[in-house]
Amino acid sequence: MENTIASMGGSRTKMSRKKFLSLVFFTIILTRIVFFVSWDSSMIAMTMYDSWHHMYTGEVMMLVSLILPKRISKIILAVGLGLFLDELIHLFHLLGLATSHDYWSFETIATTAAGLITTSLVCLTIPAETRENAHQLE
Repeated sequence: MENTIASMGGSRTKMSRKKFLSLVFFTIILTRIVFFVSWDSSMIAMTMYDSWHHMYTGEVMMLVSLILPKRISKIILAVGLGLFLDELIHLFHLLGLATSHDYWSFETIATTAAGLITTSLVCLTIPAETRENAHQLE
């Protein structure tokens, strides 16, 4: 099994799976560090009911990665996926399945960890040829 990530849009640039997942993980850790350092009560009060979440920024980045040059698209995709996974709990808020709005709650961190583990398992277990064939179908 080839140890690469199939690129978006059928391009042939290859990035190792471990490097891709490392970028996703680094994005989550960096986002958490930035929020930890910059978090204060006035910011919490201001953003608790904010309608724009960094999960949405991640979604936009993942979509934009489809049209970017192949060299940068993998990096943008990994960072976007990291932002999305970091706030994955927001999907459960939208569905009414989660009630905790605390970014540092066990529920939020566990959901992010579960999303990262699931993404890693999918990325590491699906053969590269299968992903490449799926991206070539248009």
